[in-house]
Order: sequence, then C-alpha cells, then structure tokens
Amino acid sequence: MINANEARVREMMEKIMELAEYSEICTCGICLEDIYGITLNSLPPHYKHSLTVDLHRERIQDKEIEIKVVKAIERVRKKPNHP
Repeated sequence: MINANEARVREMMEKIMELAEYSEICTCGICLEDIYGITLNSLPPHYKHSLTVDLHRERIQDKEIEIKVVKAIERVRKKPNHP
C-alpha cells in the first residue's frame, strides 16, 4: 500500500521551492522533511495498492496541494526545528 499523495507532494514541493520568492528557504534535510510531513498530515490520505491504477477515487486537486505546501513552508520558515 502507498499513499498516492506522497509523490504529488514531493513534485509540488520541488516546483514551489524553485520560485524566487522561496529561494531563501532552508533546504536542509530537517526543514524539507518538516515541510513534507506537515503537508502530508494536512491532506486526507489516499492509500492504494502500489501496482494498481486508481481510476475511481476522486483525487485532491493540485491547487489544494499547492496551498498546503505553501502553508507548510511558511510554518517551517517561521519556526524551523534547528538553530
């Protein structure tokens, strides 16, 4: 079983982190994992078998994932888990 949102969140994080307005964001492993985890925890899980195609379940819209990633980035920017 996999959470189909994981790959989508990683892709959206990469896309957003490339934007100039987020160029100063810390990209250490701790901050990236915090952004990733916060985003996934704010989305409903979308578990499926790893070898099946998921045609029938309604997917979360990319815009919703983008909003959640940006909120997670802002949260980590304000209070990173490292000095």
